[in-house]
Amino acid sequence: MKSFEQIAQAMYRKWQAALIRFRKPMPFHQLEAHEQQAWIAAAQVAQPQADARDAERLDWLVCEGNAVVQEGSVGFWVCWIDGENSARDEYQLGEYPTAREAIDAAIAAAKENK
Repeated sequence: MKSFEQIAQAMYRKWQAALIRFRKPMPFHQLEAHEQQAWIAAAQVAQPQADARDAERLDWLVCEGNAVVQEGSVGFWVCWIDGENSARDEYQLGEYPTAREAIDAAIAAAKENK
C-alpha cells in the first residue's frame, strides 16, 4: 500500500502537469515543509474514498470469477479467461491508462448490458 506521502506526490505531479503552461514545475521534495504537509493532508482526506472504491472493484472481480486485469504496452484491460480454451477468452475493448480505470469501464459496461 502506498504511503500518504507517495499519494500526495502523485497528486502533486498531476497538478503540476495541469499548470505547466503557467509556471515552471517544481519537484515535490523541493516544496517547503508546510506545502508538502498540505498535499499529504489532501491525500489523507482522499484515501478513505479510494479505499472504498478499491473494495468495490475487488468485489466485482471476485464475483466475475474468471476476470483478470492485464497490462499491455499501451495500457490495461480486463480479460475474462476460459479455463479450458484460451481461444474463447474475452477481452475488454480498448485500453485504459490504469487498471482501476479498466475495471471501472468494465463495471459500467456490465451495468449497461443488464
